[in-house]
Amino acid sequence: LSEMKGSPSDLQNYKIMAEELLAQAKEGILPSQILRTAIEEADEWAPEFPQLKGAKKRLALEDQKDAARAKLRGALKSSDPAEIALAIRSGRESQLEDWEMNPAERALDSIRRDMMNALARAVD
Repeated sequence: LSEMKGSPSDLQNYKIMAEELLAQAKEGILPSQILRTAIEEADEWAPEFPQLKGAKKRLALEDQKDAARAKLRGALKSSDPAEIALAIRSGRESQLEDWEMNPAERALDSIRRDMMNALARAVD
């Protein structure tokens, strides 16, 4: 949209399209990359749009969630209990859904059980 030029009515249509994209993205209908694009378009075509500030906050939260998901994936690959625990904390702080957190929580529980069993065997 940002490259589009035209008559005042065209510009008004672009503004309406940017506002509509922003409204859909803010409601979670669109993925975060489209939200980012909608914000960029709204900044250009409808900077006074009242939902722009809220959409920027939502994008920041989505970026935080994406970073937490990446930490969870990396921690699961490493199998390092400290790294998994930190990733779980990050996921909770980012308000990830339970189903997103469950694999890491199960992995950490399993590692803890294995460590306790190994410790118990060493004591026996």
